[in-house]
Amino acid sequence: IDSSSLILGNCIIKNNGSGNNGGGVAIVRKSVPDSCPRPVFINCRFESNTAVGNGGGIYYSSGTIPQIKACDFISNSVNGKGGGIYGKE
Repeated sequence: IDSSSLILGNCIIKNNGSGNNGGGVAIVRKSVPDSCPRPVFINCRFESNTAVGNGGGIYYSSGTIPQIKACDFISNSVNGKGGGIYGKE
């Protein structure tokens, strides 16, 4: 997700993988002025996602503002940090 205001509700993000960060979802800010991704996840399930880096379910970088409401994180895994969620400041 890059420079957007995506809203996802009642979704399942399952069995995904990344060779870097964010097995299920990676939210990053590009170097575009006034760019600030603000995705919203409501009642979503992040399950069995994997990342070689950080954030098995969700990874978000500095300069992003995700909202995560009533979501479940089940059996996500990483080689780094944050099996469910990892946020970088």
